Parts: sequence; C-alpha cells; structure tokens
Amino acid sequence: MTVRQRCSYVVTWVGLALFGFYLGRAVGLGWLDAFFVVWIPSFVKTPGFAGLAALGAAAFAWYNGNEDRRQRDLHAENERTEHQREILSAAWWERVQWALTASNSSNATTRVLAIQMLNALSSKSELDDEDREFVELAYELIVEEGAEFEFEFPPVPGSTPVLDDNTDH
Repeated sequence: MTVRQRCSYVVTWVGLALFGFYLGRAVGLGWLDAFFVVWIPSFVKTPGFAGLAALGAAAFAWYNGNEDRRQRDLHAENERTEHQREILSAAWWERVQWALTASNSSNATTRVLAIQMLNALSSKSELDDEDREFVELAYELIVEEGAEFEFEFPPVPGSTPVLDDNTDH
C-alpha cells in the first residue's frame, strides 16, 4: 500500500467520523451528541490521549519503515537477479563464440566437441528466442551444410580481451 493510499484511507475515515457527527446532531441522537461534544473534547486534553496519539504515530512509523524496507529488499533482489542474468548471458556468449570458432578446427575431436556444444547451448531454457534461433541456425549451417566460416567476434561487454592462439597441433 502506498503512502497516497494510506493518506486517502485516513482522510476517508476522518470524513466519515465528521459526517456521523453532523448526522447525529441533525437527527438529535442524545448519546452521540454527548460523545462528540462532551467526551471527546475532554479526552483530547488528557495524558491518555497523548499516549494514544504517540502509539498511533509509532505504529504508523513502524508500518511505513517496514514497507520501505520491503521495497528496498525487493529492488535489491531484482538488481542481483539482473546482474546474475547478465553474467550468465556473457558466459553463454563466450561459449558460443568458442564453439563457432572451434567448429572450423582441422582437429576432428575439437570439431565434434564444438558441434555438440552448440547443440547443448541451443537447448538452454534461459535463452530468449533470438539467441536460440542464432545458435540453431549456426548449428544447421555447420552440421547439415558443412559450411566453414572465419569468425571474428567483438569482445563481450565487460570482459577483458583474451589473446587466442587458435592453432591445433
């Protein structure tokens, strides 16, 4: 519940209390008139009312503090999740780059491993459709059509460039 909603509830209840007061005075209910005209003004001047008001303010502050903490925790959790997703996506992309590059290897074992890795990488459930289509298309081109490519990939954002000696012995 937002602060705006809480304030609207308080204003609504105060409005209903005032409406009840004036309705009671208009209808002429004696006990209601005695309650609002005699008892409330005298109670407001007592230390009991001050204690009650302090408890109400403390409860309001406690509730708002807990709500604020809950919102901050939720925001921090969302940021952590997004950061982890970015790290996993960067690692996935690095594996795809290796597999695509290694699929051109003259070493048959490396080539088979790269093709199997491409197949496995396309079946990750966390992938969005665009990434999955890219890997599946590359897999089809390499396996079914036997295409060979020279791949030059831009560095993954946030990673350090690695010098790659892509020679097979």
